[in-house]
Amino acid sequence: MFKKPDRILVTHHKIWQIAGPMILANITVPLLGMVDTAVMGHLNAPSFLGAVAVGSLIFSFLFWGFGFLRMATTGLIAQAVGHNDPKHHQQQLLQRTLLLALFIASLLLLFQSPLSTLAFYAMGASDLVTHYGKEYFSIRIWSAPAILANYVILGCLIGLSATRSALILVLTINITNIVLDLLFVIVFDMAVEGVALASVFAEYLGLVVSYRLLKT
Repeated sequence: MFKKPDRILVTHHKIWQIAGPMILANITVPLLGMVDTAVMGHLNAPSFLGAVAVGSLIFSFLFWGFGFLRMATTGLIAQAVGHNDPKHHQQQLLQRTLLLALFIASLLLLFQSPLSTLAFYAMGASDLVTHYGKEYFSIRIWSAPAILANYVILGCLIGLSATRSALILVLTINITNIVLDLLFVIVFDMAVEGVALASVFAEYLGLVVSYRLLKT
């Protein structure tokens, strides 16, 4: 994946080649939220839906707080490519940012209990919603290493203008999440733990796919 690109003229067509796949990828994000809501909404207790809604909001805030991992990686890799830096320099940039992502994820896992307590206290949800929400939190937090690593790799792919590969990565994660949501909750009759497990499995599968994409 790491290579020196030929000099190209920047045109509207080229811009759409880069932006188009990412637009398509981002369209799948609200679809995932709709499926989460639908599978929880069919259960007999509204507290399940509330727990997933609150838990998802907490993780959206928590993980996107480290969105700089993706954006910074995109900028650094794009600059390296633009300057025709050697391939191993680009690889070193990626490796350093991945190490930072894994360090942050380790801290999140280490301090998950106080994070959970503080987050749900701040949300002020009912006791039942908080109970199920903490159950959701305790499972989904284990996706942190994969999510932050995927931020970095996605940023790298965008920096390399490999947005079709980025599209494959995002679609893999979101579609797998949707399928596993339906499987765990509808077929296996799980509740909030099913939605949380679906997210964890989808992110780690995305990590495997992203590694393969970088190798191609």
